[in-house]
Amino acid sequence: MYATTPDGLQISDDSGVNFTALADSPLMSHVDSVGKDDLVGAGADGQVYTSRDAGETWQAVGRLPGPAAAFAAVDRRRLLAATQDGTVVESTDAGHRFSVPYRPASH
Repeated sequence: MYATTPDGLQISDDSGVNFTALADSPLMSHVDSVGKDDLVGAGADGQVYTSRDAGETWQAVGRLPGPAAAFAAVDRRRLLAATQDGTVVESTDAGHRFSVPYRPASH
């Protein structure tokens, strides 16, 4: 389990009973897991980060058009976010670029 805090990213290996800081992680407002060791997160400034080693190292990959109000990974490549001004965006390339605005496929 991961938690974003004002002091940085925290991890719990015991279902949230105890948390430990992940050293050297970027300050993020949102984080999501897309696999065993794959994480993706959004910084308070809209910067998007990925980690392939359970948060030990991070790479800045792209940027949202504003600070995130909500952020979710559908899978490793597809990310959805809502910015604080209400804009909903989608990335289909693992957070490198976001389409504005997101338009769901019609059925």
